Amino acid sequence: TCIVNAAAELRRRGVGRGDRVLMVLPTSAEFVFVYHGVLSLGATAVTVNTLCTPREIQYYLSDADCALAIGYHDTQDALLVAASALRRPTWILEPGSLAAVSPASDDEGALYLDVDEADAAVLLYTSGTTGNPKG
Repeated sequence: TCIVNAAAELRRRGVGRGDRVLMVLPTSAEFVFVYHGVLSLGATAVTVNTLCTPREIQYYLSDADCALAIGYHDTQDALLVAASALRRPTWILEPGSLAAVSPASDDEGALYLDVDEADAAVLLYTSGTTGNPKG
């Protein structure tokens, strides 16, 4: 149910098919739930390292044109600085917080869409050791 809850909350936050969602999350259950929630809506997960600087996160948000930035309670500072500078909405997760999210109501529409094989699932960036990362 946590994947359904994640998808419902993403939808409430305006995420839909074709949107890109920046995920600055550690290896955790929340990462798995949000990742699959993003994919279930036909959106694209943009996953980056939790040790990124505000400048790096701002670059990813802008370059990938992310509709939402998701962070984790203990690594949120850089994300909040970057998202604020670009006026992008954020969602900060706590351990176990997805279990408390309300599931979708009937009027919120389908949470699982038929995804076309040409739809991008994940946008990965190179390390950018010789310049800006490439996505």
